[in-house]
Amino acid sequence: KKEFSDLAEPHVLEGDIQIMRGQYNDAIAAYDKAGELLSNETITVKRFQARDRAGRADSYQVLQDWLVAHPESISVRIALAQAHQTGGRTDDAVAEYRRVLEQAPDDVVSLNNLAWLYAEMGGVENLKTGTEIAARAHRQLPDLGQITDTYGWLMLLQGNVDEAISTLRQAARQSPDDPDIRYHLAVALHRRGASSEARDLLDAILADGSGFSSRDEARALREEL
Repeated sequence: KKEFSDLAEPHVLEGDIQIMRGQYNDAIAAYDKAGELLSNETITVKRFQARDRAGRADSYQVLQDWLVAHPESISVRIALAQAHQTGGRTDDAVAEYRRVLEQAPDDVVSLNNLAWLYAEMGGVENLKTGTEIAARAHRQLPDLGQITDTYGWLMLLQGNVDEAISTLRQAARQSPDDPDIRYHLAVALHRRGASSEARDLLDAILADGSGFSSRDEARALREEL
């Protein structure tokens, strides 16, 4: 089954090439032309992504406009939720992920991201809700390190240190090359008083030299230890 019409396909290809070249405004023009010839979810997401890479603050409006006419479009709604999450619009992101889950209760990406948002919001009720959502995601994909990590981290934030350590060890085995997961395990070990093992973990991930989202926090914890 063809995803693009014969008229739209060359413009989509042109947009893809301009994205690879870093010419995001040219990519916007190409994808918009494709969108005039064929309106579908894939082109809509590409139009958003080009605007987002070009740094346009209202890039997500493309997704919102599509959803006004196609409220059942799960892939576009997930893209919108992720755009809100990345942009720090937490309440909007939570609302969109919840709308996705009304249509697709087992969507693991939405479950995991929503659980993480509740973790970031903090507070007893938010952490309780987030842990319940993370558990649903973990039941769907128990062997995926990032999913296991979210579940373990939320348990740690709730104060269930021993359960969190066990779960985060599992996540680290599932995704041994993910430094953020090992940082989370180090935090859990530190909270239980296993400072020596926490130090070893932190030394290993900080010695790697690669960038990861928790590097500053990992360095601060290592200095504390």
